[in-house]
Amino acid sequence: METLRREIAVALMLGNLACGRSALPGIPPRAAPLRTEMLTPATSSREPLASAPERVELRAIEGGLWVATVPAEAAYVSVRLAAAREDRGDLLDAYLVELLGSLLDEAAPPGVRFAAATTPELLIVGFEANPESALAALDMLAAAVSGGELAPEPFARHHRRRLRDVLERETSSLALMKVVLRRQVYGNDHPWGRDADSTMDELQELELEAASERLRELFPRLSSAFVMVGPPEHLVSDQEISARLGALTSSVAALPPVPHLPTTKDDLSIHFFRKPYDRLTSMALLHLAPASNAEADSGAFLLFAEMMKGASSGFETRLVRRNGVTELLASRTTASGEAAAQLLLHLDWLRRVRNGGASAEELRAAVRRLEARTLRSRGRPDLVSEELAARLVRARRGCGTPAECPDAVALGTPPGLDALKAEDIAEVARRCIDPDRADVAWVGPPSSLHPLGARGRVYEYEVE
Repeated sequence: METLRREIAVALMLGNLACGRSALPGIPPRAAPLRTEMLTPATSSREPLASAPERVELRAIEGGLWVATVPAEAAYVSVRLAAAREDRGDLLDAYLVELLGSLLDEAAPPGVRFAAATTPELLIVGFEANPESALAALDMLAAAVSGGELAPEPFARHHRRRLRDVLERETSSLALMKVVLRRQVYGNDHPWGRDADSTMDELQELELEAASERLRELFPRLSSAFVMVGPPEHLVSDQEISARLGALTSSVAALPPVPHLPTTKDDLSIHFFRKPYDRLTSMALLHLAPASNAEADSGAFLLFAEMMKGASSGFETRLVRRNGVTELLASRTTASGEAAAQLLLHLDWLRRVRNGGASAEELRAAVRRLEARTLRSRGRPDLVSEELAARLVRARRGCGTPAECPDAVALGTPPGLDALKAEDIAEVARRCIDPDRADVAWVGPPSSLHPLGARGRVYEYEVE
């Protein structure tokens, strides 16, 4: 396999970018970035709801945009606009959404805080606001995603800062491991297997006019969903939403199909990146299952992922739903002298679970963690809006209308978790991975591999 080239010159990326201070057109500048304490005392985004929301109103407004509103006894309004990423290798779109969140937050009036986030499957931008400021904040959001021009000075300043963040993130050990693992699974010609480095030059050369034009086209061409959580009297009407976001109603974007699933191999494959003098070693495994979004939201899948998080090997696990497949990415960074033992412990755990050996205590502990996390998230409007926005975007892939997807707005854990048995989890584990034929990415010194002995075949890559 050809050498991966990950070295990017910071000076080249950051040179010639101007500094300045201003705001988006038509929005009064603020003296400083918004802080949580600038909101009224009741409007911190961590302020819990008086009671968990029980009712979600889901519909498609005129033009087709899916909208969910959640009446809740909250002291503030939370809004999320989410869209499906067509191509995980398209770093530019994710970068622009994060940049937009920073620009909006700097320009926001007191009582409003904007934020943006990206995942391998989603682009999300939104805000928390005092109820009386919610409509003005929605105006700002709508203008930014459907035609607003970016102001030069804040764009240059935030662009420079974000480039540094992206450089650190995209050249990290975890990013490197994800690239090689997805390439193994999907193939280099598929968008999900393609190295995102091809867009780093685009970020470096990005200019104001091109950024504005790309943002105007971004959300309208993707599968979008809008969620608002807050006091009933401050939830805006469908007419108000349509007037501001009516252009975000294009047809559902089709993700490319997965060309193949991993072929059966004879042994463990270790994709090794040499870092000679590093005291830490990073490792990751990509578990892939042919499962729809609905299957991935089922209790057995969620419980298996939760059990992986709680396993004694200590791997951090993330579940990503794709177009007909579901990824479970397990990763860990640890002392180089302990890395091989931790990997073997993780593989032994997977074998035991695949063979129906999950203990009753493991199952109970995973159920308790899932329920506790759900209870905490349902008590915060910002987490409720993010969860619902993600669910709606995924649901649009398989449902023609909101009425066909009643489970898309089901808050909380799936029913029947307590009834799941070790064999239910084993079935999911067997669909996801064979620990004796897995692909493992490894970043560390050569000595960290020695304890693995002849457990697998090592493929070494250069990092130039």
